[in-house]
Amino acid sequence: MAERNEYQEMLVLLKTLARRLSPFYTERESLEIVERIFCRHLKVSKACLFCMQREEVETDVLRNVQEDLRWVLKYKPIQYIEGEVSFCGIELKVKEGVLIPRPETEELVEWIAEQNPHKGTRVLDIGTGTGCIALSLKKLLPQIYMEAWDIAEDSIKLANENRAFTNLSIVIYQRDLFSLPKEEWGRKWDIIVSNPPYICESEKKNMRANVLLWEPAKALFVEDKEPLIFYKQLCEFALKTLHREGSLFLEISEFQSQEVISLMKEKGFSKVILKEDMHGKPRMIWAKF
Repeated sequence: MAERNEYQEMLVLLKTLARRLSPFYTERESLEIVERIFCRHLKVSKACLFCMQREEVETDVLRNVQEDLRWVLKYKPIQYIEGEVSFCGIELKVKEGVLIPRPETEELVEWIAEQNPHKGTRVLDIGTGTGCIALSLKKLLPQIYMEAWDIAEDSIKLANENRAFTNLSIVIYQRDLFSLPKEEWGRKWDIIVSNPPYICESEKKNMRANVLLWEPAKALFVEDKEPLIFYKQLCEFALKTLHREGSLFLEISEFQSQEVISLMKEKGFSKVILKEDMHGKPRMIWAKF
């Protein structure tokens, strides 16, 4: 009976910790985080966890769960704790210093894949991070040539790890979009895709602590005085390197959609399509000449 009481006390602890997460997560998110940690250490699914509520839990498992929850209370993202994330049906490694892939970016990948590029399509992902866009596109469209760039050494290292982990064939280079080798301006692409930094510094006050304290600022934020700096450079690069029938796909801020559309039309893109995400927010753009 004592052991069962200890287990019941642990369940109370988990619920209490979930409530303590509520200032930074919704009630549903808080419960999901706690359940994910519990499932991780018990090595069971959520469905199995529900069926195991009255079973005994080993002390070592409880200790590991408590340790993870201590990190959660320091606002460490659950993805960094777990060390992996599911993205478009593939498992990817994630590490501190590299941006955690978002569900909205999955929607961008799916949108590109829906266009069903012809055999031999050359695709470039600029700012690849974990490699999530490039690797998932390669899985969905195995016939394409897929190349991925990032300026950060940590991102290049992790993208290479994920390439090996997924056994998907993509090419990865360390590149700075604002200081590219001359030869890169002469290569041609059918599709260029990017999820660049676009959150204004002034928006930090509205963001969660788990993002501000743990995720790389350089992958998220831009100065208020130049909020479209990456989009301007991406447009300039795409204008020079896309084939005439090529496409530029971008993830954008919901607060900058009209500004980005105007910029792209000014730069010479005649067809600019805005797409909403699952939440009804304008978050993606497809542009053609």
